[in-house]
Amino acid sequence: MNSKAGPRILLVEDEALIAMSEAEELTKFGYEVVTVRRGENALRAVEDDEGIDLVLMDIDLGQGMDGPQAAERILAVRDLPVVFLSCHTEPEIVEKTERITSYGYIVKNSSFTVYDTSIKMALRLFDANRKLKESEVKQKRMISNISDVIAVVDEDCRLRFLSDNAQRLFGWRVDELEGTEGWALLRPSDLDLARRRFQSLLDGGPSTIRGEFYVARSGGEFSPVELTATNMVGDPVVRGVLLNFHDISERKALEETQGTANRMFQAVLDAIPQYICWKDRNSVFLGCNKNHSDLFGLSGTQAIVGKTDWDLHRDDESIEKFIKDDSEVMEGDEPKYRIVEKAAYPDGRVRWLETNKVPLHDASGGVYGIMVAYSDITERKRIEDSLARERYLLGALMDNSSDFIYFKDLESRFLRTSRALAAFLGLDDPSAMIGKTDFDFYREDFAKLAFDDERQIMASGKTVRKEEAVLRKDGSETSVLIEKLPLRDEAGGVVGTFGISRDITDRKRVERRIQELLEEKELLLHEVHHRIKNSMSTICGLLRLQAARMKDAEGAKALEDAERRVQSIAILYELLHESADFADVRAKQYIPTLVDQVVEGFEGSVFVRVEYSIEDFCLGAETVQPLGIIITELLTNAMKHAFSGRDGGLIVISASVKNGKVRLSVGDDGIGIPEGVSFERSTGLGIALVGSLARQIGAEVRIERQGGTTVVLEFERQ
Repeated sequence: MNSKAGPRILLVEDEALIAMSEAEELTKFGYEVVTVRRGENALRAVEDDEGIDLVLMDIDLGQGMDGPQAAERILAVRDLPVVFLSCHTEPEIVEKTERITSYGYIVKNSSFTVYDTSIKMALRLFDANRKLKESEVKQKRMISNISDVIAVVDEDCRLRFLSDNAQRLFGWRVDELEGTEGWALLRPSDLDLARRRFQSLLDGGPSTIRGEFYVARSGGEFSPVELTATNMVGDPVVRGVLLNFHDISERKALEETQGTANRMFQAVLDAIPQYICWKDRNSVFLGCNKNHSDLFGLSGTQAIVGKTDWDLHRDDESIEKFIKDDSEVMEGDEPKYRIVEKAAYPDGRVRWLETNKVPLHDASGGVYGIMVAYSDITERKRIEDSLARERYLLGALMDNSSDFIYFKDLESRFLRTSRALAAFLGLDDPSAMIGKTDFDFYREDFAKLAFDDERQIMASGKTVRKEEAVLRKDGSETSVLIEKLPLRDEAGGVVGTFGISRDITDRKRVERRIQELLEEKELLLHEVHHRIKNSMSTICGLLRLQAARMKDAEGAKALEDAERRVQSIAILYELLHESADFADVRAKQYIPTLVDQVVEGFEGSVFVRVEYSIEDFCLGAETVQPLGIIITELLTNAMKHAFSGRDGGLIVISASVKNGKVRLSVGDDGIGIPEGVSFERSTGLGIALVGSLARQIGAEVRIERQGGTTVVLEFERQ
């Protein structure tokens, strides 16, 4: 390690912008960063710069050496911690680094806190390994040079012998300590335990005991030792208890370093979003990260030690599969990646997992357990299943719909089409249309029209609906009803068009035939109307001529009344012909026309004033025909009798609708109808005809005699 304030990092990254960004972020964490772009440059930098403390190596360096090759060359020159960088987590990428002594693997785009933690852990592990190596060298030298301190004490624990290396190791002066109590060498807090075990040794207990104690150095500090005591009081040479002081200061320091490294490793695992655990050869848990322990509601990561999947999961079948996979990975010494499986958890929920399992090796290369890392992909699985269902439904629609369905990209190239459209164009497989355009299948003029439509749809985002004639290259023409819409991505951007076209050739043929029949019907109705109108006029003319030649006045009047009745029907037919459906007439149009014609047929009509109050509503022909005769009869009666002896008078006609009920009244201000006259008892044809026709249309009819005569009819509107 150099003497600078922060470690010096060699960053090997072929992407200049990424290297600049990573170097800037690492500098914020207190590191001094040197960057190179190629493996060859990295090797030269390590050879030239002895101050480099760690290499941060990208796996993929473009041309030339890749990251693992460069790392091998560097480690051949100098022992340095190497941490690999990559944006890939695929097994084949990770495996490239496993043959190299590395101190970590960082996935690019991780937070720089992960970078910092990983680098610090790598430096500490490297330092710990360095110290461990140094310790091994020292231990070999000590063993070869009687590195432990040997002492002999009597039954009172007085020092009778102390090896010369005591001063070198603990600063003890042999000449000063011999003859003194050995208890003085121990830390005061260890004395009680040491005395009990020493006495047990003398009282016939185990002949040899071992324990860890702290002994005082000459400077006053205490150092840890492994103390071995063997009862050799009966030995004629030793005649006491043989003590072996083995200094374990470095081992304790290494254990502390290793503990720190383990804690850092655990902290890194706890920061990883995946669920991670590791097991021994019997699938018994050795540890896990916090996510895993939290998932099972454990008190902490250590609470899982000694448990198995049988203690954590519910579904026996899943548990047996977990253990079987564990066994296959450990027995075959081959990792398994991306295992998709179900698991039942204590909370009752069943989750989908994606699991990676990797064998763990001891120092000799033997498999002693397994590392398991998995992610909860339940939501992803739900989405995948939903997408699969949607794809199935879309496929069923595209394969079975009789409509022409298609999707196109921004260049109006087909992305997918329905089977019906492919068959329409003479293709067996819809995929034969993918990548092609309308110009490949239709006449150029039609293809150009379709292309222009799609340009407009993509520009405006609006839907186009219309009927058009599809013109194929073979000259055939098909009528279709089309609807084209913009195709959008998840963000709402237009990425093409899609459309649905329906073959309406048969429908258009039927519609044309119906139109032809309607036109024929229209001509027929005009002809029938013309003939009815002429027939009505002929009948009226005959009645008029006959009345003029009648000697009998009463007979002539009867013929005139008959003529007026026929005229009321003629007016009805005229208005029905002018109506849209030949079934209804408007009361506001029909009644005044009829009244005017009836009134004007009498002499002196110029002196009779007619007032109307008629709402605008429709009546069916089956009602209007009898109603017209009723109005004619009432007006005829008024014109004949109401104004007798007067120069003129007033007739009031009203018609209205309320709550589906029609109210019609015909009134005059004349002399009034005699009291004895009613619709039930009248001997006259006109009044009797009114009563009969009123019953025919279901009308209630009554006579009001105040200030003249008013006849009121009320009936349900049909």
